[in-house]
Amino acid sequence: MSPRRGNPPPSGLSTGPSTPALPDAALAAAQTKGRERYEGFVEALGRRLARGRRLSDEVSRDIDAETPTTGTTS
Repeated sequence: MSPRRGNPPPSGLSTGPSTPALPDAALAAAQTKGRERYEGFVEALGRRLARGRRLSDEVSRDIDAETPTTGTTS
């Protein structure tokens, strides 16, 4: 669980620069937006998994598409 505003971080965690806490008026809207984004991520992940392709296959395909072929003649 992350520390609430005004509370020091748990022992052993960095006390370096951090994002300032949101005002109470904006906190609920930010939490709602965060939930919407997470739900969208989970839905997109579900669609990708339903296609049956593995991430490693997609990455390999992307790398192959970006790699210039050698030995071509002009």
